[in-house]
Amino acid sequence: MTLPAFLVVVGLVAYPLGYAFWLSLQDIKVGGQGQFVGFANYTRILFDRDSRIYGLFWNSVKVTALYTGGALAGKFIIGMISALILNAQIRARHFWRTLLFVPWAIPAVVSAFTWRWMYNDVNGVINTLLTNLGLVERPILFLADPKLALWSVLIAAIWQGAPFWTMTFLAGLQAIPRELYEAAAIDGATPFQQYFRITLPLLTPVITVTVMLSAIWTSNAIQYV
Repeated sequence: MTLPAFLVVVGLVAYPLGYAFWLSLQDIKVGGQGQFVGFANYTRILFDRDSRIYGLFWNSVKVTALYTGGALAGKFIIGMISALILNAQIRARHFWRTLLFVPWAIPAVVSAFTWRWMYNDVNGVINTLLTNLGLVERPILFLADPKLALWSVLIAAIWQGAPFWTMTFLAGLQAIPRELYEAAAIDGATPFQQYFRITLPLLTPVITVTVMLSAIWTSNAIQYV
């Protein structure tokens, strides 16, 4: 029973990774024959400051780290606050839960094109609204300005991914026994003390798994780029 699964893993994962690594050890020109150069390509990328690709590589690493870290921080804050609100006894709780999970249900490609249209400097809804309100004199180049592009993409990624964090945090909150909060309230614990002494410690396993999964998905996401 395990042999077919093993062959699938080898064929779809191990072989492509091994072949890609083998190609990375060669100097290949388009339409030409590859020449084995060992780890020269890695040395040039990582250590050769005079190489153009050195700057491109480390700039990509920096942008990826900022994008991933910013997205994780934003999703964590929004997801935690949303989960705490939805876990409380608020009016129309089921309606707000459904509404909040809509961004997660939308395909990432559709979401990316929607945000691209919203950011458009000619007919985008954001620039149109800001111009009509008199808040800006000229359209903002959200995706063309290097200072704004990363933040614009971050907002779109957080909007699309935060519901997943809310969903996992909410499931974790509902698994915490209410008796713990009741006992803490009797002992005089404030809501902040209950959060840091009960909620956060018991949610740590859920937070760890969510951060790991989201970090992998976010760092590999290309839909918004």
